[in-house]
Amino acid sequence: MIFLIFISKIGFCCYSMFYFQITAYKLFVFQFGPLISAAGFRFPWGGRWASSTVRVSGVSPVPLLPLDVE
Repeated sequence: MIFLIFISKIGFCCYSMFYFQITAYKLFVFQFGPLISAAGFRFPWGGRWASSTVRVSGVSPVPLLPLDVE
């Protein structure tokens, strides 16, 4: 029983770290993707695709503003 609790705690920690990394990455892409693509660099997850993906998947805990630049 204690072993199962230990495993679930490790799993939850890994999941929360993974969740945080995805959220931080998506927020970074969502904020800076349109700027980078507007500056002439082609950012594969920037612009409309990133914002619609973040909005559809609902990973971000922050309410998102429509920043579709492209």
